[in-house]
Amino acid sequence: MTRKPATLSNAMAQKAARAAQPARPEQPATDVRILTLRLPVPTHEQLRLMAFEQRRSQHQCLMEALNDWFEKNGKPPIAPHAA
Repeated sequence: MTRKPATLSNAMAQKAARAAQPARPEQPATDVRILTLRLPVPTHEQLRLMAFEQRRSQHQCLMEALNDWFEKNGKPPIAPHAA
C-alpha cells in the first residue's frame, strides 16, 4: 500500500471531505425515561383513532392527559407536549 505524501493540498482536501459529511444528531440535553404502557385493545384503538382525528401523535395526547392529571391533583403541568 502506498501513501500519498503529506502535502498542504492533500490535508485541505481531507478536511473538506470530513466537513462535507453530515453531522450526527445531538442527544437532547434533558434526561428521558422510557415507560412501557400496557393498554387494553379497545383503549389503544380509541387513543389511536382520536390522535389520528386530531392530527397529533399518541405521545402528545398522553402527555396532555398527564398534565391534566397533574393539575387535577394540585401539581404543576410539567409533561412536555406540542399542541
